[in-house]
Amino acid sequence: MRAKVRSMHSPDTDGDVRSYEPENRGNVGLLVQMIVGPEHEAGDESFDVMVCTRWLERHVRRHGPLIARHYVVTAEWNPVSILSFLTDAIERQSAPTWPELGEKLSRIGLWEFEEYVSN
Repeated sequence: MRAKVRSMHSPDTDGDVRSYEPENRGNVGLLVQMIVGPEHEAGDESFDVMVCTRWLERHVRRHGPLIARHYVVTAEWNPVSILSFLTDAIERQSAPTWPELGEKLSRIGLWEFEEYVSN
């Protein structure tokens, strides 16, 4: 089973990540939510990643050290390049089942079910 990115958006913008134009392309900290499901099957789930540039340096100076899981760091905001990078990283992943695939994908973005435990 392989992963398929169905869409990407950001709650920090009007939703359209591709058309987001920051004031400064070198100072971006933007949450991107990727909707991903199994290729050739119904269903999808959310994986969140923080895309940032020098914004990260300012954030760390202000708030202290940061463990950077689920972050993508880039030199400047280029939505075509960044979204292509994320799509490739997600769609390269495969596993025998969706839960196993979700576990792999959760290394890239915060999976909405990452810490879910059924009762």
